Amino acid sequence: MTSAFNRAMSPISGLDMPPGYTNPFENMLGEITWMKDYVPDSYARSWGSEEWKDIMAGLDASYLAARVKDSLDHRSGPSPIGLRCLHLIMLTGTRPEEIQSLRWDQVEPYMTKIAGTTFKVARIVKERHKTWGKTGRARQIIVAKLGLKVLEEQKIWLQDNGYAASPWVFPTPGGRRIKKDGSPAKPYLADVKDYAKAVSERCKLDLDLQTYNFRSAYINFALDSLGMNWLEVVAENVGHVNSSTTLRYYQRNRLDRLIEGAVKTDHAFSEMIASE
Repeated sequence: MTSAFNRAMSPISGLDMPPGYTNPFENMLGEITWMKDYVPDSYARSWGSEEWKDIMAGLDASYLAARVKDSLDHRSGPSPIGLRCLHLIMLTGTRPEEIQSLRWDQVEPYMTKIAGTTFKVARIVKERHKTWGKTGRARQIIVAKLGLKVLEEQKIWLQDNGYAASPWVFPTPGGRRIKKDGSPAKPYLADVKDYAKAVSERCKLDLDLQTYNFRSAYINFALDSLGMNWLEVVAENVGHVNSSTTLRYYQRNRLDRLIEGAVKTDHAFSEMIASE
């Protein structure tokens, strides 16, 4: 219910909520024991190097299939729109809809210097978002070199395929505006789960990829790469109000790190025993 009300309060829902409206279910969690103790982690992932390499290879194979589809001018195979959307979610660790609903006017070029070296990035600014009611400030998403390449390729593809006038970075493929049931469709990509499935099918490892897996995996990859001293930065980059959310629901160690920790602890025991 909380998720439904949060979506209703989003400016992209098309609903006008009363001024000062608050979610009536917001404080219910602390009153229901099983909900308070429940820790949903079904989407939590922490992939090792081989898994990441396999997923990257699966993504490349999916892009190739999309190019073949375009050249043969038929609708089978994944759309490059969906694949690039999934790719950008993977490279930023954002909530999927933050990228799915992205508009070009929300992407701001930005230059910065780090240790004397100039870097070109993009800053995505979302004025209203899932945690807007708690933070009261715009959500910032930083897109670095690899993500910029995805955006640049997407812009070229849209211009070459009749989408140049669209304000959406990832418009609905084919420009569909009506669902099968007759209701209006979103003007941007509504879901990318089928694209995650397409990548899964092209991976050699047995990986059942879900869209939200990429958010969790990004968080864990960032913490592995940067160290826990960067926890607050990683938490803010992915839009968490505080780092406790990052640790509780998303942080999970890679198997190889768990093995390394166990081996090093075992070695420490051995050294202690030998010194007695």
